[in-house]
Amino acid sequence: MAKTTAKQAHSALKIAAEKIGANNYASGIYKVKHNRRGLPIGGYSITAAHQDVIEAMPLVLSGEITPEEAMALLWRDDVMRQRGAK
Repeated sequence: MAKTTAKQAHSALKIAAEKIGANNYASGIYKVKHNRRGLPIGGYSITAAHQDVIEAMPLVLSGEITPEEAMALLWRDDVMRQRGAK
């Protein structure tokens, strides 16, 4: 089996982050609440799993984490659930 390169791992993380963001947006997690006057309160927030994937993207390119560690992140249970893979 061929080793995963940093570029491949970064690409996989990017695709996962986009999918998690799209799934969460579609499910209503990101909807902004409004007060009684119609002004938005709160704001855009992301889940912990989505944050972990986003933070890992530059780390894998800089070599701070290995591509194997980045790919293992995608197999975590919470990340897989938010990707819609489980």
